[in-house]
This record gives sequence, structure tokens and C-alpha cells, in this order.
Amino acid sequence: MPPEPMRMLERLHAAADRWQVTIGEIRETGTALLGFGVRAEEAVVIKIARAGGDEWKAGAVAAAFQGRGMVRVLAHEPGAVLLEQLRPGTPLIERVLAGQDRAATEALARIVHSMHAVAAVGHGAAPLRALAVSFDQYAERGDAQIERALVLDARDRFLRLCDTQREERLLHGDLQHSNVLLDDRRGWVAVDPKGLKGELEYEVGATFRNPKQAPDLYPRPSTIRSRMQIFTGVLRFDAARALEWVYAQAVLSAVWVVEDGSALGEASATIQLAVAARDMLDRSWS
Repeated sequence: MPPEPMRMLERLHAAADRWQVTIGEIRETGTALLGFGVRAEEAVVIKIARAGGDEWKAGAVAAAFQGRGMVRVLAHEPGAVLLEQLRPGTPLIERVLAGQDRAATEALARIVHSMHAVAAVGHGAAPLRALAVSFDQYAERGDAQIERALVLDARDRFLRLCDTQREERLLHGDLQHSNVLLDDRRGWVAVDPKGLKGELEYEVGATFRNPKQAPDLYPRPSTIRSRMQIFTGVLRFDAARALEWVYAQAVLSAVWVVEDGSALGEASATIQLAVAARDMLDRSWS
């Protein structure tokens, strides 16, 4: 086993000893090591994050939501977190792929409503403006996969939205269908928060460019409109601001794909979503 996975395995067993967990199964993801086990007859999961990764502070972020719409945190420390085990753990993606996008969006709206009943801030959460640097970095590289005018327009709108936010709070930061799991006791529950600081309207942005397994669905104006109506009905927020965040975040997400070394392609569903959202904004979408 390479050095880093071996160190993660050692950290997993050390955490299990400290938290008195009997590990029964170990799984590896791209960013973490998961140990499924039992503590005092309760099914639990220990998650060990890769050093320096986005999930290093995920335990503190998740704990700040106090179990409201979020997986419950039983203990945490930098790089490691002890969580309740969600059973059966079916991802919300499955509802969308089964043709139940409306039901999936209603579940997401309820989760956001529950999470943001706790208006926590802090916990090392990065402000939204810190993300905007990627727009300029992309434009300066001269990459042609994303139209330069689109990148600069999205950047300008992103910064204006940042500067005109109202109540800032702790955000999940990557709330989308693969980060929502079904529990037979609690229903749909969010997992794996990134932890950002910003306004409520930002939070739903990732849901519009997901699930990735349905690229023919989410860029459609009819899907965008239906989802936004559901979110607005539950969250009572500014739909126009939320749609503008959807647009700017979609372009930023495409920028990150290219930054990671992947080819975007002209037919990218994320770019299709961005263009559709921008056109809806220009036409006064509602």
C-alpha cells in the first residue's frame, strides 16, 4: 500500500481506538477513507480525510448545523469525524434518474430550510469572494474551451452578488444530489459539507447543475424554472438572485473542470445550463 493510504489507515484505526468504535468494513473514496462500524450498539462511520484536502474541516462544519438537515456528528477533530451511519444510504440521484426530479428538488428544498434554521457562521468557512480568483486565472491563461466573454460576464456578476449579499451564514457549499442520502429514520440527509460563508441564495446553485448522470435534464429551461419555483416556495428567497448565482456558479464550475485538466467540450451540460440561466435572466425569467 502506498504511503498516504497507509497513513490514512493508521489514522483510521487510531481514531477508532479513541472513539471506541469496532470497525467492520473499510471503503476508500477519492478523497477519504471510511470505516463502518459500531459504538455502544450504534451503527457509525469514521471518515478520515486526505491531508490538506477540502474535507479536512468537514467535521467542524457538519457539527455546526446541529443535525438540522445534516448527518449528525458524534465527534470530530481535524481530518477525522465520527458520524451516525445512514441506512440504506441511497443517494438522491436515484430519484432523479427514476423520473422524480420534482420530488428530489422538494427534498433538497426541505434540507436547505432545515439547515439554515441554524444561521451559524465561522468555523473557518471561506467567503464566497475567495472563489472568484479562478475566473481571472482562467481568462489569463488564454484557454479557449469556455468563451472568454462568458467567463468575464460571470465573474462580474459573481463579484457584484458577493458585494450585495445580505445575511451571510455558514453554507454547505456543495449541496447536490450525490451529497444527500436516505436514512430510514430521518429521511433525506445532507453529507460532506465544504463550508463556505455567504447568503442563502448561493446554496442552491449546485443543485441546478446536477446530477451529472442526467446531462439532458438539468440544462433545460423547463427544469430550471420548475426547480426554482420549488425552492422559492419553500425558502422564500430572492429567486432572481438565486438564478444569477446559478449562472455564475455554472461558469465557475466549468472553469474548475478545465483547471483540473479535463476537457470540457463545446456541448458541456454545465455551459448549456449557464447559457440557459443567463438567457432566462435577460428575459426576466419569472
